[in-house]
Amino acid sequence: MNSFTGSDPEVSEDEERFTNAIMAVSEYYGRTIKKSVIYLYWLGLRNYHIDDVERAVAQHLRNPDTGQFMPKIADFVRMIEGGTKDTAAQAWSIFEEGLRRVGTYRDIVFPDPIIHKVVQDMGGWIEFGNKKEKDWPFVAQDFQSRYRAFKARSVIPEYPPVLRGVVNGSNRSNGYALEPPAYFGPEALCKQVQQLGSGQHGTPHTLANDAQRLITRITDQRNARHAS
Repeated sequence: MNSFTGSDPEVSEDEERFTNAIMAVSEYYGRTIKKSVIYLYWLGLRNYHIDDVERAVAQHLRNPDTGQFMPKIADFVRMIEGGTKDTAAQAWSIFEEGLRRVGTYRDIVFPDPIIHKVVQDMGGWIEFGNKKEKDWPFVAQDFQSRYRAFKARSVIPEYPPVLRGVVNGSNRSNGYALEPPAYFGPEALCKQVQQLGSGQHGTPHTLANDAQRLITRITDQRNARHAS
């Protein structure tokens, strides 16, 4: 097939797998699909890993509620992300655990850039240490609502590379050396979030999607432990 985006061999292989998946699912539903329509699917789903797209195809075919219909782009997104409410709740769970374990006195980096953007939008990392217990349900609701809004965008707006804590806020004001942040998650992914933060004119969602797969895996493992 002709490449949608160029001659990069890795991209072309992904495009071929993507095209094969869309053509196969359209044939399954007795549809004839044009290349221009496949391209629309590609535009809507190319920020996701091809493995996730193929997995979403299989999940859709098995879905007793929607599996009788040809999936649209939004159907794939729901299958991949589990719905924005689920992903926002999972992100809140990771954030809350980081807040509890690390606290707002120390700098922190999460593996999800959208978490950084939401925290910035809500007044910063230190501000969460000032929240009252009675306000916590409203804080969680506000966090998840903002998370879903940023998740729905095509790119992630500029976000702080590190969520600054009390100690380094004081150190910076007084000219002292800054202490290294806590990486709350796989260090490589946290460092990638840190590297791409601040000064970027919109971070692609591929980084957030990598983080979301990680967060979903952590959540599933935690639920399995609690169920056993």
